[in-house]
Amino acid sequence: MIGLDQYGDKLFSIQEINQLIKVCEALQATCRQPTEIDLKVITFAEELKALCLEALKLNKLVFAAGD
Repeated sequence: MIGLDQYGDKLFSIQEINQLIKVCEALQATCRQPTEIDLKVITFAEELKALCLEALKLNKLVFAAGD
């Protein structure tokens, strides 16, 4: 898997960015209820997926900063 640590920084490789896209798609497919939490998850997944796709398009990597 991706191996995230909420306290550490992470530079995602192209392979990991593709994994993130798949995770986002799975989240979007799973969260189908109109509850507040599902809507927040769906919005987050959409925006993260868009960021990942843009990074791939521009041949860039994605960086996550820990707490």
